[in-house]
Amino acid sequence: CDDDLATTVAARRAAGIELGPILDGHRVRDDGAVVAWRTAFGDDDLVPDGVPFLIEHRYAGVEWGPEAMAARAAYRHPVGSPVELTAVDVASDDPRAAGERLAATLGLDVHAVADLAVAPIGPHVLRFRPAREMPIGATVTLRAAVDAPRIADAAGTRWQIVPAVDGGTGTDRRWLREPAEDPAAAG
Repeated sequence: CDDDLATTVAARRAAGIELGPILDGHRVRDDGAVVAWRTAFGDDDLVPDGVPFLIEHRYAGVEWGPEAMAARAAYRHPVGSPVELTAVDVASDDPRAAGERLAATLGLDVHAVADLAVAPIGPHVLRFRPAREMPIGATVTLRAAVDAPRIADAAGTRWQIVPAVDGGTGTDRRWLREPAEDPAAAG
């Protein structure tokens, strides 16, 4: 995938993947500013271990323009530092099949290891894990300048903040070993 929805959709269609039309969307904020995007949906229902819809934000305006992007990059999360997405883990009854659907539909490299499917996406990792091993449907792992990991369950998701290493440019990988459990127990 890339940052150009039309290119991604054309490439997937050329590979025989059915994606719906690219649809323009927008919302008007309370202050009257317009936030716009484009989306494309696959054949599957939107379910946790299904193929996601594709979205491309319009990089303009009060939320996605250059000033907004710079402000977001400098934003200090309530944990006391900026945070970065590291990984998303999704519970699946059949992780391998979920990974195969993702690979076929989006053209991502998905690796199956035991009963786990792993897809590196840029600096991030998407993993389908057996539902029986996850106490909650999804885990989002963020890295930040924190001394110890923090976990909170909210909105049907486990939110895990792990310590950044190397001056904030890396993640202590041991915290990613078992994202569905308390990292402090992982030793």
